[in-house]
Amino acid sequence: MVDNRRGYAGMVLLSLLLLFWTENGFFLAVFVLELLFPAVLSVLLRSELRKLSFRWSCLASCTAGQELNLEISAERRRRGWAAGVARMQVSCCQVMFGQTVSKTYEMKLTNRIDCIAGSIPTDLCGKLRIRCEKLELCDLFGLCCVPFPPLPEQTVMVYPAAFTMLLSLRDTREGGRERSQDTVGEKGNDISEVFDLRSYQDGDDVRSIHWKLSAKTASLLVREFCETARYDTLVLVDVSLKSRGGEPEPELAAAGIAFGSSVSRELIRRGFPHGVAFVSENRLFDFSVTDQKQFEDVLEQWLCVRLPEQNGMGIRYLKLHEQGLDCRKLLYVTSETCPDTVAELSQELDVTVVCLTGQGAKADVVKQEHGWLFHLPVSWLQDHTCRIFF
Repeated sequence: MVDNRRGYAGMVLLSLLLLFWTENGFFLAVFVLELLFPAVLSVLLRSELRKLSFRWSCLASCTAGQELNLEISAERRRRGWAAGVARMQVSCCQVMFGQTVSKTYEMKLTNRIDCIAGSIPTDLCGKLRIRCEKLELCDLFGLCCVPFPPLPEQTVMVYPAAFTMLLSLRDTREGGRERSQDTVGEKGNDISEVFDLRSYQDGDDVRSIHWKLSAKTASLLVREFCETARYDTLVLVDVSLKSRGGEPEPELAAAGIAFGSSVSRELIRRGFPHGVAFVSENRLFDFSVTDQKQFEDVLEQWLCVRLPEQNGMGIRYLKLHEQGLDCRKLLYVTSETCPDTVAELSQELDVTVVCLTGQGAKADVVKQEHGWLFHLPVSWLQDHTCRIFF
């Protein structure tokens, strides 16, 4: 809708000049009417606001690249005379990549119920926060606008598209399952699992005392705990917002997330429990994945974090916690080139590195000291079945 306020202000100024020039009562009447007209329109608009209701909706989730529409509707209990257009300013924030896109939608109010639909960008995976920054009602002549309370925020989870792949796991079978390091039944320090109760001894941590049972038995009882389950294979996705040269590379980062989640999904499909780790701005997240439900929960948490500016942080975090690292195989997914710090990991760790690139047309694999190194162009991955052995 065209904003006519400047043109109308020019007409009012012209009437004022003609009034001073001619001192004619007609121009005085025109000048007064021109002053009162916007005020009357504003009063009518505000009265029609009480008869208007707005709604908007969209799908709660979709796959990256899938068409997604935001549907906006306006309903009037009774048709008005002044309202002409509803204007809404919408911002769409991509949490994982820190990108925000703003767009203005205009809906002509001609019926009792009016609807429009606008597209939402889904090129990148991650959580989307869709906010109504401003909603206003404009009159038919484009002279007055009155605000309407903003609509509630909408959230959309954009899941990564899956790559087609075949996994070859080297020496991972033992009795039909991957050699897990579950220590169920062994004493440890994990307060999430109770192993046994025993009498208090000198040197025991007072935080492990079971106070309720101790009060009932009139003797101090201590809880013993078992270790968290750990598994042989860890899938670590270490992607970033920018390349080593400082240029943004959201497509490569999104491809890395899609690749890592595809590997985890395939491992679960084949019945292999494993660990999944990913990096945010300031920490490393590490989860055990044993079934489809756990995979979906981990993926949802993953898509809500903000990616770091530079890659390589995952390896640095891993080195800090290397003493407590229980896995024996690491699938490290990153972009561009393999960080030099990978060679500094323990020699007992079997490392497979997957570097996703935005250039090239062919995939290649080489054997290095720490393990296998794959260079995979994203365009090649989209058209081929990838076979990864680790």
